[in-house]
Amino acid sequence: MHANLSIIRHTNPRVLFAAFCLSCIGYYTGRLSTFSEWPTYDGRLEWKLAEAERVTITVQAPQVTVQGPQLTVHAPQATVTVVPKAPEVAVLNGPPTDAFQDNLLPDVQYITTWPGAGFTNDVMSFMNLIYLAVLAGRVPILPFFTPSHISLISPVDVPDIDFGQVFDVPRLAKALRIPVVEWWQVKDRNTATVDPLGCWNVWEAVAEQHKTPHFSTAPQKLNLDISYTTAPSWIKLYDGPQSVNDPHMRFTSLMALSFPEHRGYNLREPAKSPLLGASLPPDERLMCIDNMYWTANVEGYEFQHDHSAAWRLVGQYLHWNPRIEVLARDYIGQALGLPADAAIPPYIAIHVRRGDFKDWCHRPVDECFAPLSAFARRVDEVKEELARVKGIAVEHVILTSDEKDEGWWAEAVGYGWHRIDHSTTVATYGAWYPVLIDTAIQSEGHGFVGTELSTVSLIAARRVTAWQRGVAEANSLPPNPILHSGLLCLLLSLSSTAIPMYSSPTAFRRANVRVFCAVVFLSCAGYYIGRLSTPARWPVPSDNGLEWKDSKAMRVTFTVQAPRATVTVAPKAEEVMVLNGPPTQAFHDNLRPDVQYITTWPGAGFTNDAMGFMNLIYLAMLTERVPIIPHFNPTHISRTSPDMDVVDPNFGEVFDVPRLSKVLRMPILEWWQVKDRESTTVDALGCWNVWQAVGEHHEGPHPSPAPDTLNIDISWTIAPKWIKLYDDKDAGDEPHMKFTALMALAFPVQRGHNLRAPSISRHHGLVLPPNDQLLAFSPPLPLSWAFLNPSSVLTLIYAKQYITIHVRHGDFKGWCDTPVIAECFAPLSAIARRVEEVREELQRVKGISIAHVILTSDEKNRTWWEAAAAYGWHRVDHSATATTYGDWYPVLIDTAIQSGGKGFVGTDRSTVSLLAARRVEAWNDGVVRSVMWGRAGADDH
Repeated sequence: MHANLSIIRHTNPRVLFAAFCLSCIGYYTGRLSTFSEWPTYDGRLEWKLAEAERVTITVQAPQVTVQGPQLTVHAPQATVTVVPKAPEVAVLNGPPTDAFQDNLLPDVQYITTWPGAGFTNDVMSFMNLIYLAVLAGRVPILPFFTPSHISLISPVDVPDIDFGQVFDVPRLAKALRIPVVEWWQVKDRNTATVDPLGCWNVWEAVAEQHKTPHFSTAPQKLNLDISYTTAPSWIKLYDGPQSVNDPHMRFTSLMALSFPEHRGYNLREPAKSPLLGASLPPDERLMCIDNMYWTANVEGYEFQHDHSAAWRLVGQYLHWNPRIEVLARDYIGQALGLPADAAIPPYIAIHVRRGDFKDWCHRPVDECFAPLSAFARRVDEVKEELARVKGIAVEHVILTSDEKDEGWWAEAVGYGWHRIDHSTTVATYGAWYPVLIDTAIQSEGHGFVGTELSTVSLIAARRVTAWQRGVAEANSLPPNPILHSGLLCLLLSLSSTAIPMYSSPTAFRRANVRVFCAVVFLSCAGYYIGRLSTPARWPVPSDNGLEWKDSKAMRVTFTVQAPRATVTVAPKAEEVMVLNGPPTQAFHDNLRPDVQYITTWPGAGFTNDAMGFMNLIYLAMLTERVPIIPHFNPTHISRTSPDMDVVDPNFGEVFDVPRLSKVLRMPILEWWQVKDRESTTVDALGCWNVWQAVGEHHEGPHPSPAPDTLNIDISWTIAPKWIKLYDDKDAGDEPHMKFTALMALAFPVQRGHNLRAPSISRHHGLVLPPNDQLLAFSPPLPLSWAFLNPSSVLTLIYAKQYITIHVRHGDFKGWCDTPVIAECFAPLSAIARRVEEVREELQRVKGISIAHVILTSDEKNRTWWEAAAAYGWHRVDHSATATTYGDWYPVLIDTAIQSGGKGFVGTDRSTVSLLAARRVEAWNDGVVRSVMWGRAGADDH
């Protein structure tokens, strides 16, 4: 007795503490396990909606028929401008050809991948492909679906099925405003011609255990002979020894490989193709990737997360082929016993995946799958939420499953659930259609209950929440035995440390067994309580409020005489409202509750701020928010005009905002439209401090006077360090960050995970987390030229036959570590040599002879300008510009002139030169060069 009491006295405090901690760990592990973890599973196309020539006609009191509700009205004489239907943009040479290369246009670039992971996983792969095509400015060529899974369960041979037989490709292309092509449109299905093609092998690059490219039968069926080049390992999403076999890769890394620079850096010896024995590098015009399923931006299994760009920007617009929609509604009507012409009532769909999941079960099957009673409980929860949130009373429930056991189906029907009758589907429509019809039915309901770990359920849930604004839940599988064995090992190691050494081995063994059993029991109890306390759910779609569309006004059809014709007129559509009205005293009063916004602040100099605002607009596109652009701050200009009061110009005074908004098909606001410039109201706002997050020696957010100018009182929250572009320790204060990381912070889950104590605002003394509705970042943001240009022209295009030079001397002198300035800057002779190179290339490649050269520079030395004039170069006279237009205008006019020529010679390391060069290349298809600093510029040939 004394021995036992001694054991208790010695062990009780430690054991109780360990048991309490481990039971808490079990509880939270249980909770976290309910958040569904899905199985490990430079030619650029400038796509524009071509606008046909406008035709103006005068009509005499025509009879007008409005399409839609039938009504007829009479109008007086009117002049109407008609826009005929514009021709479609051609992205192929014509009908399918024997050799695919013969059908590709020389000025268009393409991208493709292969199926082979099962129908739903291939759908996700193709969504990823299209998203990557958007990032890379390429035309996606979509292959067919192969019956890799369906053929295993079908009693008949299953043919391939085209992507366009399953999904509405024209609707997708129109929504995304990009062309979407299928392989059958490129290459003749019946040709015997074998085409060699170089492709990237990413499957082998991301995991050491992968020894070949990802398998697919599609290339063989297309008569493509593939030579694979293993991609660089830096495409991996995760680094480190623990991730050597994690197959996830990063979208932006694959995007970089689509451009000549990174492609060239990362070429290695290709494998020989199996048929022709050809060794081909990855094709430049048709980028080919062996597998796209595992691609992500921020974290693995990204489709389950609210910030998934591939889903938000592509997947939600991928609707069913109209034929499948009609068939699905017919089958729903039959299942519910409705008359043929009856409307489909609201219903909840269930997807129970059991078939191939049985192969993962290493114990009795009933212990691997949730009982039907659990699904019934989830159905009731969905019904209650639909009634509470949407006011919808749902009576009908439709069950879909791959289960073959009729006893199981009989039990399910006992709950009053309806079953789809597929007894004649295969014979009538084909082996693919039971799956396609069931999948379409799952997505059409107002509610959905799915199976955890099933990608079929995952995508169905996302469709229900996005298309129907419905409610979706996942029914968890029973606890994972592998997870539990890992927990038991952990518990064993921890519990043994809590027991002191005893003089009696028997006492130790008894105590050890008792303690171990108690701890395991408490931990498992915590785990199960945790799981039961939180039902698994799919992320609600990122309803950022703004669904930005080109609003279409009602079309009017009428008939006119001379000659007689029927004309369809589309009146000007109303603009989408993204503010409550005119500028308000407090900016919060002008923000609409159903719209979300994003902003940043200037403070890095004119050109750098212009780049920062481009980045902001691109981030707004990624997050589906409305950008609010601040004014420019005269950080640099005020230094050259110290005696003048330099006024901050608005973004729209410099750039053509309506034109940019129209090209990007998104609203763009400026702060003066949101908040009254004369307002003295001080608004509080929580913002992300990214500057301090990316630099170890950055103290506080990046300075900017803009918030004070706008009377905004900021409470800053330091962003997480994983926003940094470079993870290694040597990066130090390297300030680059990832767009996709900032994108993730715009959504509730990652925002919530990464909140920390905010700073106290200076004016009100408030402590505010980053604002949900108006997402604000401290400058600077990462660079994004490729996404806003060349499609967005931010200023007037000067189609002049001249070459521009930009020589930056002024503030660069501060970086010169030698007293002899000439050793820091290239001589004029080096610049003249570059000008001649540009002239020669323009003559040789474009047949253009350029006589005029315009020199722009911040140099003040008159002797230098006289030496430049000796080369015959022209100088812009700004003697009266500042007094006539304002202090900003010498810089603005010079910048516009730099972007307008057919050629450009700039200064190495100058962002002014960098953007001017990109504009000349993108807007004018021009030729550019740069001159290096100092003697290197003179000696560089």
